[in-house]
Amino acid sequence: MGERQVSVMINAPPEVLEVKRPTRHVQRLTELLGLVTCTTTARFRQVEGGTELRLGMAYRLAGGPIGRVLEPRVGDEMVTTSRRDLARLKALAEEQASIRRS
Repeated sequence: MGERQVSVMINAPPEVLEVKRPTRHVQRLTELLGLVTCTTTARFRQVEGGTELRLGMAYRLAGGPIGRVLEPRVGDEMVTTSRRDLARLKALAEEQASIRRS
């Protein structure tokens, strides 16, 4: 079985709703040709040995009853994509930290 990739069309740049440096960043995106509006909250917290990042997402799917039927699948896809992206971000951050320590 081959790898499947999903492309997401972002209609507009994210709208920044709130910034509390260095602990919180909230933005809203419109994705999938305007069918999904997602508000993402990133929370940063200093912990021993680094920084913890927690990501929360709240989304609304357009389309009335049809949108509600598709909502679980869209939500699952968003969570899967976010987990993959966060794992990659963590790997990059750890790589940069090890380069700085050398």
